[in-house]
Amino acid sequence: MVHPTLTSLSYTTKYSTANDQLPCMVRSNILLAETESEEPEHSVITDANTDHHDINVVPQTSKGATVMLSSVLGIKANDLGNQWNHFIDRQHIPFNIRIVQSSRLYLQVHISEYPAEDMLRSLLMDVSPTWLDDQELRRQLQKRQEAEMRANDTEAKVAVEEEARKKAETQQAADEQARDEAEANRRAAEEQSAADAKARKEAEDEAQKAKSERKAAEEKAEREKVGSSADDKTQARLKDALSHLPKDRECGGGFAWVQTATGFRCTGGGHSISKPSYSLLYRYCCTYCRRV
Repeated sequence: MVHPTLTSLSYTTKYSTANDQLPCMVRSNILLAETESEEPEHSVITDANTDHHDINVVPQTSKGATVMLSSVLGIKANDLGNQWNHFIDRQHIPFNIRIVQSSRLYLQVHISEYPAEDMLRSLLMDVSPTWLDDQELRRQLQKRQEAEMRANDTEAKVAVEEEARKKAETQQAADEQARDEAEANRRAAEEQSAADAKARKEAEDEAQKAKSERKAAEEKAEREKVGSSADDKTQARLKDALSHLPKDRECGGGFAWVQTATGFRCTGGGHSISKPSYSLLYRYCCTYCRRV
C-alpha cells in the first residue's frame, strides 16, 4: 500500500444569518480519523499550538483514532437590521503529514450563537486538500508486486509441470502394468498351448502305441496261427477235398496238414493247397455229397 502525504488543505466556510441581533462565534476544525474509528463528535480535545493568525495546528502524530490537524476561531458580527450578515473564513494551511493507515479527512464547523425565532441561516463549505504520493515507495511496491506475480507465475508453472509429471508417471505406470499383464497373458497362452500340444502328442503317442501293440498282437496271433496243425474236422475236410485233386498233388504219405499264411501244406513238405483252391474243392465236395 502506498502511503500518501498531505501537503496542504484549502477550505472556505461561509456562514450567513438574517433577523439576528447578537454576534456569534464560528470555529472550523480539520480532523483526520482512521477508517475503522467512529465519526468525530462535536467536541474534540487535543493539544494545540496557537499562532498569531488564530489558527491552531496540532502535532503531526497521535496515538488516538482521531487527530485534530487545525482549528480556526472567528467572530461573526451582526447589525440590528433585518439584512443578511455574512461570515467568511478562507484558509490555506500547509501540512506535511504522511498517512500510514486508511483514514478520512473532515472539516468540522462549530457555531455558538443566540438564535431568534425568525432567524434565517445559510452555510456553504468548500474543501480542497493536496496530496503527494510517495514515488519511491510506489516503485518499491510495484517491484514487489511484480516479484510476487513472477513468483506466483513460477509457482503456477511448477505446479502445472508437477501435475503433468505426475500424470505422465501415472500413465507410464498404467502402460507398464498393461504390458506386464499382456506379457503374462501371452506366457500363459504359450504355456497352455504347449500343454495342449503335449497332451495331444501324448494322446497320439498313446494311440500309436496302442495301435502298434494291437498290430503286434494281431501279427503275433497270426504267426501263432500260421503253422499250427488243423483240427480233426478240418483234417477230415481236407482229406475229403484233396481226394479230388490230381494224384501228383495228393499227399500219399498221409501226413497231417498245417495252416500257412496262404493256405495249407502237409507236414512232409511235399504238397500244398491255397485257401481259394481249398474253398472251391470244399464247395465242390459239399455239392457232390448232396447229389449222392
